[in-house]
Amino acid sequence: SLHASTDFTAAREVIMCGDNKMVGTELWCKPCVTGSYNYGINKCSLSAAGQGYVDPYCEVGNGCTCPVAITVDSNGYVPANSLFFGRGPFQLTWNYNYLAFDNDINSSPNFCMNPDLLASSEYA
Repeated sequence: SLHASTDFTAAREVIMCGDNKMVGTELWCKPCVTGSYNYGINKCSLSAAGQGYVDPYCEVGNGCTCPVAITVDSNGYVPANSLFFGRGPFQLTWNYNYLAFDNDINSSPNFCMNPDLLASSEYA
């Protein structure tokens, strides 16, 4: 079966960030409600993000700090760096795994502060 990153070919988990856009120099993702993602055109018809949205991959007190309030635009997009969904060749997921990865490689830059770096070609 296919992985959430389309058989490990996508830099980011598709259900969380397959439908995305650039806002200035920052990537924004549209987290999708299960069953609402169209893989053929990479579009989400129903965003899971709304007022008071919290990262489903962030466990408070157990890893990188969870954002208290995530900005959501009128179309249901959120800044990619606010979420700890699967990224990179290993599809690293959950805030505690991002912290462990940071600690293991003594990273600079800090992946807790900039999780979307894992999706860049520099870290693939």
